[in-house]
Amino acid sequence: INISGPLVKRIKLALLLRVRATGVTNSDIGDRVRSAVATVINQSAIGEPIAISSVVAAAQQVVGVLSVTIVSPAYGVGDDLIPVSSAEKALVLDIDQDIEISFTDNN
Repeated sequence: INISGPLVKRIKLALLLRVRATGVTNSDIGDRVRSAVATVINQSAIGEPIAISSVVAAAQQVVGVLSVTIVSPAYGVGDDLIPVSSAEKALVLDIDQDIEISFTDNN
């Protein structure tokens, strides 16, 4: 019997964060957001599409994050899921390269 696991679907995202002054550095906030987002994606079931709103919610829960904008992939009406086929497992393989974080001013 030949049994193989699911196909890996590498997920890459770009997020733009607006942060509030908390004494925590942007670098630390970015690392925490990457970790929170990777957890949402990596804990998804095989064949389960990723709701982009769950990515935003995870990032929003990080202390110091005021708002989150998804830069990539496209996000809006009709583009609210990252598709994953029934034989695929969504994964963040390299947290620093797969989840790009940038910051905007609080104006």
